Amino acid sequence: AILNGFLLPIVRSLEASTLAQEQIDTLLSQDPESDLSYSEIDTIIEDLNTAIELYSKNEAAWLALGSAYTLKYFTKPNEYQDFSKKCTTVSKNALLINPRNWNGWVNLAIAQAMRGAISEADASFENAYELAPHSSQLNYYRAEFLAQLPGRNQDALDSVNLSLKMNPFNENAKRLRVKLLIQ
Repeated sequence: AILNGFLLPIVRSLEASTLAQEQIDTLLSQDPESDLSYSEIDTIIEDLNTAIELYSKNEAAWLALGSAYTLKYFTKPNEYQDFSKKCTTVSKNALLINPRNWNGWVNLAIAQAMRGAISEADASFENAYELAPHSSQLNYYRAEFLAQLPGRNQDALDSVNLSLKMNPFNENAKRLRVKLLIQ
């Protein structure tokens, strides 16, 4: 009974964060130009906060929460300061649990970019890249970031090409590549 009382919150936390990450992945697989459901993202954030309350060392929940705040940013970019602060906090919490998780560095980089800390974001992307140079998704995120910077179009194109080399079915990377080629 004692073990069950100890493990049950951890199992529930892990289960909730897995489900929330699946919902986030579904939202991320949509066309970036499509409207994201603000209320759906709020529900995901509530579920992740509950998962963290159940087990504060749930790295997956912290990472998913950072992703959820990033999605929320895209639904209401005028509230970027609030989302950037929250995303920075949850990303740092995830990195405290595991500083070798490239997703935590990507979330932190995105939060830094949201608030205009470009050199910090670039350094965080470099940390992520050192940990997972062969991740298609990381190279796509990095390309998205680089594409926004003046004079970094070729770097962005190199990164998105690497992403597509690893995963030729990445639709978001395909769209970004076309956009970069016509600029």
